[in-house]
Amino acid sequence: MFEWIWDWWMALLMYLGFKCHYKILLTGLDNSGKSTLLHMLADEPKAQRLENPPGIRATFGEQLIFDEFHIHVYDLGGMPLPGGNFKAQLPTFDAIIFLIDATDKARFGEAKEWMKPILEDVRIPEIPILILANKIDRPNAVDEHEIIFQFGLEEMCTGKEASLPERPLEVFMTSIVARQGYGQGFKWLQQRLRE
Repeated sequence: MFEWIWDWWMALLMYLGFKCHYKILLTGLDNSGKSTLLHMLADEPKAQRLENPPGIRATFGEQLIFDEFHIHVYDLGGMPLPGGNFKAQLPTFDAIIFLIDATDKARFGEAKEWMKPILEDVRIPEIPILILANKIDRPNAVDEHEIIFQFGLEEMCTGKEASLPERPLEVFMTSIVARQGYGQGFKWLQQRLRE
């Protein structure tokens, strides 16, 4: 019942011209699926692609509208290890999406080091973090429990349905090319941003 009321209210706000704007950081190591995800999102029937703001190269971001959410997604993969200017920009984001290649166990340590400054940044304690463990369509992909263990997230995951006072952080297993799992992750993130 509550979901129906919420959907009706958001539809009314959209009709009246209200949009929710969110700036989302999309990051992770190279070959984790960031560019593929951006292309998939831009090709969704509900998505409307907008021009990037001045100074943002097309390879770094997309502006998309999904339902009532107007999001600026910035792909910072392939950059040097987070620090300096990257770290200074973290508080300007409303959410962070971190992609992991669930088949590349040899690079889990490197991906964990990439994620570490984000998780330890005391200036962003409430920013939701969505972790997408990608490529689960491949036979050598590890499962969700292994991702949580390898990345030391046992005490950080807040639950897929939970609404808790601490920073929302959750892992979703995905196959971007098979269009699996990331939809649930985005619904989770959308709900956390609404709270």
